[in-house]
Amino acid sequence: MSYAYLKQRTPIFMGHGDADPVVRYEWGQATSKVLQEWGWNVDFKTYKGLPHSAAPQEINDLERYIKERVPDLGDKPLPSKA
Repeated sequence: MSYAYLKQRTPIFMGHGDADPVVRYEWGQATSKVLQEWGWNVDFKTYKGLPHSAAPQEINDLERYIKERVPDLGDKPLPSKA
């Protein structure tokens, strides 16, 4: 698998509070921009007033993001590697 293929097929979720005193919001934006310039598929979401923490809305957004991209296997067992 090529690096270019992986960049196209690997989505990145970035959630960032705009009131984060530890990792500045501008750094999160800059990281997202650079990754996109390098060809990565980045979804950057801003959470108003959120400090260096996680918020229920962010967790909900991440869960939805994953569910939209990872197939649901239901109750099926994972394939055996044997």
